[in-house]
Amino acid sequence: MKKIPFSTPNIGFRELNAVKRVFKSGWYIAGEETKAFEEEFASYVGVKYAVSLSSCTAALFLSLKALGIKEGDEIIVPSFTFPATASVVIHCGAVPVFADINNIDFTLDQKSVNSLITKKTRAIIPVHYGGNRAKISARIPIIEDSAHLIPRGGDNKSFARCYSFYTTKNITTIEGGMLTTMNKKIYEWVKKARLHGLSTDAYKRY
Repeated sequence: MKKIPFSTPNIGFRELNAVKRVFKSGWYIAGEETKAFEEEFASYVGVKYAVSLSSCTAALFLSLKALGIKEGDEIIVPSFTFPATASVVIHCGAVPVFADINNIDFTLDQKSVNSLITKKTRAIIPVHYGGNRAKISARIPIIEDSAHLIPRGGDNKSFARCYSFYTTKNITTIEGGMLTTMNKKIYEWVKKARLHGLSTDAYKRY
């Protein structure tokens, strides 16, 4: 049986110097470094807005809340994914509907998705798995779980795309995530939502 090893983070002198710079600044979270990271990340993936969050799970949850997902709504998710993809749906009071994946790249199967869409379906969460991009089209909002993929530029037409910076991901902040969108209203709402409704964070108040 072949084993697929987890990769350890590639941390070198540049990363260590960057961490040292943050500590020397006296401000360790959500300051100028975070703002610069959001802007650089948005530019890299070819999107207008990026909001840093505590995890990809938080990004998925806030995407659903920004969409107005409520009790009784149905959200289509893959049957093969990390639990958070479905648990955020449950935390919104909605119902996760599990679709099949294809046997080529293990991402959502379009035919399976089409067969599960009902009047209650409010969104689809395709998961880009192992660097493979799920190719799903629909007339309802799509929230991309992109924990396994950071594409450079390209299509950004979905409602939102959610990234993970966990220690085993493409790039790491040890823990962390990002939500990207082309919609300014969503961007402004998520910025407040991550601060429990506050319009000004601690760094600006300081």
